[in-house]
Amino acid sequence: QCTDLAAALTYYSVLAIFPAILALVSLLGVFGQGESTTQALLDVVRGERRPGTNVLVEADRIVEVSDATLRAPGARRIDLAGRTLMPGLIDAHTHIMFATVPQAVVLTSDVGYLNVAAVKAANDMLMRGFTSIRDLGGPVFGLKRGIDSGLVAGPRIWPAGAFISQTGGHGD
Repeated sequence: QCTDLAAALTYYSVLAIFPAILALVSLLGVFGQGESTTQALLDVVRGERRPGTNVLVEADRIVEVSDATLRAPGARRIDLAGRTLMPGLIDAHTHIMFATVPQAVVLTSDVGYLNVAAVKAANDMLMRGFTSIRDLGGPVFGLKRGIDSGLVAGPRIWPAGAFISQTGGHGD
C-alpha cells in the first residue's frame, strides 16, 4: 500500500483509475470507510471495461480494487446502479478564479465575491468529472488550500500563480 497517491500512480500505472475513485468519494460525500460496486470499471490501462468491480476506500485512500466481494467491518456500501466508473478528467488550462464571471465583474468586484464564485466553479468542475486542474494564472492559492484542507469540494489544483504567456502575449 502506497500512502502517496501521486507516487502510486508513478510506480503502478495500473492504478491510473484511482483519481476517478477519489472523485467518487468526494462526489458522494463518503468520508471514513466505504465500498462501492460498479456495473463496470473503465480500465484505461487495459483498454477495457471491467464489469462487477468492487472498490474499498479507507479514509481518503483506495486500498483495494477487486472483482471479488470486499469485506470491511463498518464499511458503507454504495451501489452505483449500473453506471461505469471512469478515471477523473484533467483540465490542463483553466483560470478557475475568473472562469465563471464576466471580465467586467472581475475588474470591478470585491475579491470576496470572486472567491465565492471560484468556490462554486471548483465544485461545478468536480461534479462534471474533473478531478484535477492546472490553473495557468490567477490568485488561486487560497482556493487550493481550502480544497486540500477539506473546507470545500473541488478538484486538485496545480497553480501557476502569475499568468504564463509568451512575450507580448495576453499575460504581459
